Amino acid sequence: MPKKEIVSTEKVTAGTAPLSQATKLGNLVFVPGNTGRHPTNGEVGNGIKEQTKYA
Repeated sequence: MPKKEIVSTEKVTAGTAPLSQATKLGNLVFVPGNTGRHPTNGEVGNGIKEQTKYA
């Protein structure tokens, strides 16, 4: 049975909801419902690259 691992890093801003940043189970990674919004002003990023960076 694969080991469940909670993934956390200081390289991204902490979310406001009480959720882990990610959970790894075997070779799968599960992330909570993050959005591509700027962490300070809440504006949606321009395009997929910027939105991915913000998420």
